[in-house]
This record gives sequence, structure tokens and C-alpha cells, in this order.
Amino acid sequence: MNRSALWILMTAIAGASSQAFADVRLSDSASALFDNSGGRSLDDDATFSGGNWWDVSAGGGETRSRSPVGTLDGTSKRAAFDLAGDDVGLRVYYKRWDATPLSNRTIGTRLSWSHAGLTLSGIAEARDFDVDYSPNEGTGARGSAHFAGNGFGGGIKYARAQWTLGAEGIWYHFGSLSRYTESQSDSASAPAAPASPLPVLPIISGPLTQVLPGLLPSVVSVAPSLTRSVVTLDQGALEHIVNAELARDFNKTSFHLNWTNARDAVLATTINNYSASLKQVFGDHLSASLTGGVSDSIYGSTTFGGLSLELTF
Repeated sequence: MNRSALWILMTAIAGASSQAFADVRLSDSASALFDNSGGRSLDDDATFSGGNWWDVSAGGGETRSRSPVGTLDGTSKRAAFDLAGDDVGLRVYYKRWDATPLSNRTIGTRLSWSHAGLTLSGIAEARDFDVDYSPNEGTGARGSAHFAGNGFGGGIKYARAQWTLGAEGIWYHFGSLSRYTESQSDSASAPAAPASPLPVLPIISGPLTQVLPGLLPSVVSVAPSLTRSVVTLDQGALEHIVNAELARDFNKTSFHLNWTNARDAVLATTINNYSASLKQVFGDHLSASLTGGVSDSIYGSTTFGGLSLELTF
């Protein structure tokens, strides 16, 4: 009797394992995005999916953004893990972006609930930044400033009769960033003091020329280049970022309209991106997307376009 029970248990485990293995799928997505200022991003991401309840993904890429003050080259790495039930989903993710003189890291989670076409989600993120600078010009010495913050937000999406309408936003607070701006504000009219371990960032309401000399080259080469280009917009220290999307499915074709609004926390710059994309599915293994749009900010308007290919095995 015990042997029969053990045999049944082993058979059930083997069957479940075989089914789980059979349900595992692999997909790879390669994408490229360009703007008319010379900015670009090249990315590749791989995803393992098990049935309809878990996903593991990882990827990386490189970016280049340009503005009248300089060019910023960076590399990105990211990973995510998703769990999905009948009505509830959980996503945990990590992102890192490295450039000179700025790097950032993001750890986040998203919890969602769906019912009758309506999906509500909550988002929480922890972000930290390192800025490389020269405390004393002419000495060759280098320093690194660190500031961190948290972001909280949410989203809502409703799908009905092949139409999808959604919006989400995240609002950030960088506690240590205010120390830099307050220090600069207090000393703006006073003689320059010896550089402190934490460099002073620009006054939010003042001109960029009021930055302490040691950090000026770093800030000037980073902030405008980040916010002007859509390829690096989300790499900066943002007060908020809000997205809204309208989509329509036509069997194997879908059309998307998207609006993104963001505000830079360092230079108080507001950015608006407007884009449209078309996705086409070819058979069971290949899909392609074309994207085009315009980005508008105090630095001017730029147009951008991109292509994405996804192969599923």
C-alpha cells in the first residue's frame, strides 16, 4: 500500500514537472531608438515564462544623448521577476545605468489587481545617484556625491472591446537633494567656501552659473543631456513622471498613442513626450513595433523614432 502511494506521488510530481517544463517559453526582444539630436539607445532583453504565472527577464543596452552642452554615453542593466495569479500580480525589478559623471540604481516593486477589464496597481521605488566631480579645479582630485530618494505612485487601466485606456505616475522625493540646494542658496551671495564632501547642486530657481565651480562641469554635461533626449529621460532625478496611453487592437495589429510628462528635480525642467506606435504580429513567433514621436522641453523640440523586434521560441 505504501509503495502504491509512493508510486502515485512520484508519478504526479514527474507529470507536474514535465508540464511545467513544457510550458516554459523563451522570448528575446531587440530594440533601437533614435532622435534627431544624435541620441540613441540599443537594447536587448530575454524573458523566460512559465505557464501564465511567472516570468524572469534580464537585459542590457547602451545609450547616447546629446545636447548643445555635450554628449553623454551610458550603459544599462536590468532584471525583473513577475508572479501572476487569477486577479493579482506582483513585479519586482532592478535597474542600473552608468555613465560619466553620473550613475543611478533603482529597485522597485509593483502590485496589481485586475477585475472585469479594470486593473489597478501600486508602485514603490528606491533610487540613488552618484555624481563624479572635481572638488578643487586644477588638482586632479575627484570626488563622488551621493543622493537618494523614494518614489511612490500607481496606475489604472481599463480594457474593453479591443480598446485599452490607461495612466500611471510616480512621484519622487530626494531628501538629501534639498541639502545641496539649500546650501547653495545660503552661500549664493557669499564668497565661495572650501568644497565640502557633498557638492552643491544648482539652485532650482536660479541660473546654472551659480553652481560651485567644482561641480559645474559635471552638472552642465549631465542635466540638459538627460532631459532633452527621450532615450535617457528616465535616468535623471525626476520630481515625477506620468504616462497616459490609448490603444486599439485589430486582430494581429495594434495601434498605441502615448503621452509622457516629467519634471527634472535638479533644474526644474518640464518635459512632454508625444508618441505613436504600431505593432504587428507575424505568425506565432515574431512581432515588430514601429514608434515615432516628438519631445518638447525648455531645451527645444526633438523628434524620435524606433524599431523593436521580438522573437518567441
